[in-house]
Amino acid sequence: MRHQRQLPDDSWLTTDDRRSHARFQVQQLGALLESDVFLDPVQLINIARRGFSARTIITYVPGTRLMLHIDALAPIRCVVAWGSKGQVGGRFETPLPQGHLLSLSGTD
Repeated sequence: MRHQRQLPDDSWLTTDDRRSHARFQVQQLGALLESDVFLDPVQLINIARRGFSARTIITYVPGTRLMLHIDALAPIRCVVAWGSKGQVGGRFETPLPQGHLLSLSGTD
């Protein structure tokens, strides 16, 4: 019988502790959509239930609302948490379902 891996429950974390939840390294291409016109291709670096980091050619301003597009998933609403030259970190408006995270991380 195959047992499905369970992710740790991070619901008890305070806002300041959110970065301590489990992150998974990924080699996944995606795209960030800031408006209905511009799609920015990105290379995801890591992903967690509550956010992601990615390589990008755009320097995003914290607070910018985006849609993260990843193959095989519906677009994911997110907000830029930090941006620097060549990288962006985002927080998902709704935590990523466990099954999606495991699929993207290759641990399912």
